[in-house]
Amino acid sequence: MPTPFLIIDFLASQDSIYFGEITPRPGHFHEFNSNVDSLLGNSFIAARTRLISDLMEGKKFETFNELRFGK
Repeated sequence: MPTPFLIIDFLASQDSIYFGEITPRPGHFHEFNSNVDSLLGNSFIAARTRLISDLMEGKKFETFNELRFGK
């Protein structure tokens, strides 16, 4: 999926698994100390750098596109 950060939540019942929500960015910044904030910030920058590199090199994200647009 062409995004540097994404949380996908699912809910489980006895019979099935259900989609809950998609969150495109981290939350609860007020709960992080400066070390955790730096770690998460550096991880986000690294993920964004990989994503930009993949896009510039023509990566197709085939699985994402099949799910989003169908075959």
